[in-house]
Amino acid sequence: MPAYAPAAQLAELAANPVIDAFRPKRPTVLSYGLGADSTAILLMYLSDPVAHGLEPDLSDLIVVHAVTGDEWEDSLSYCDRLALPLLRERRVRLVQVCRNHSLDRYGSLGAVFTLLSWLVGLCVVVAAGITAGAVIAREPAVSRRLGSPDRLNSPDP
Repeated sequence: MPAYAPAAQLAELAANPVIDAFRPKRPTVLSYGLGADSTAILLMYLSDPVAHGLEPDLSDLIVVHAVTGDEWEDSLSYCDRLALPLLRERRVRLVQVCRNHSLDRYGSLGAVFTLLSWLVGLCVVVAAGITAGAVIAREPAVSRRLGSPDRLNSPDP
């Protein structure tokens, strides 16, 4: 293929199933707030992952939950009894980014621990945003729009 291939040849190359097999699959991240909507989405994903674009074993699903301390007792009970066992059974990654129990446990140092917990949560969100941005920027349409160099035709360093 010449250095500047016609668009039809590039489109044919991009649609090649062999190349698709080597493209990394993006994870799906569900922000789980214990409410009715996020629980319904979670149950839909668990019941038929392929219909929602997920891997059959749910290896590409990450559920993120931030404990703020303001959750309803019924919601926590439901999550403990029903949602968490389903996630455990299906081996879905669950990321809990914060807890607000340090004030009760550690007294005046609790505020420091709470702040550090929120900073960890913020770092997770920032890292996820940077990672998602890097992955999205490598998409051909976005790459062209951003004016990024063409990685297929540029020599490796």
